[in-house]
Amino acid sequence: MAKKPKRKENPSVKKQPYERNHPPDSSSQGPAWKFALFDPEGPFGDGHDKLAKSNVIDDILPSLRNFESMSWIEIMQAGSHSISCDKLCKEAKDRLEARSLDDNDEVFSLRLSGKKRIFGIRQNQYLQILWWDPEHEVCPAQLKHT
Repeated sequence: MAKKPKRKENPSVKKQPYERNHPPDSSSQGPAWKFALFDPEGPFGDGHDKLAKSNVIDDILPSLRNFESMSWIEIMQAGSHSISCDKLCKEAKDRLEARSLDDNDEVFSLRLSGKKRIFGIRQNQYLQILWWDPEHEVCPAQLKHT
């Protein structure tokens, strides 16, 4: 007769396994760009003359090339940062909702120069580029003492 081990008690079904390995922090890595989420139809895309060929050649591509030589930490030290979606303008919030991207808590503002920004969703070392914002309209700066 084969022996069968006895259990003192049944294991709890409430316990759930969890992953001990956390994804590596990508802040020390260099950036990479993805354009699959780019929004040409919205108020911050090429459908409204804001993304002229000269913008791409003169402003965007040289800046993106420059950022590729930096880490995310260096990019953030140069003025780029995450922004809570509740601080975005109404048009930006509406576009996120219309494109079913409103489950994101924040977007990333990549500061090119002065008012010029590229907005996207950061996922590890990738920035999923959403919008070109040459006039700083996606998240207008709150003036101090107003």
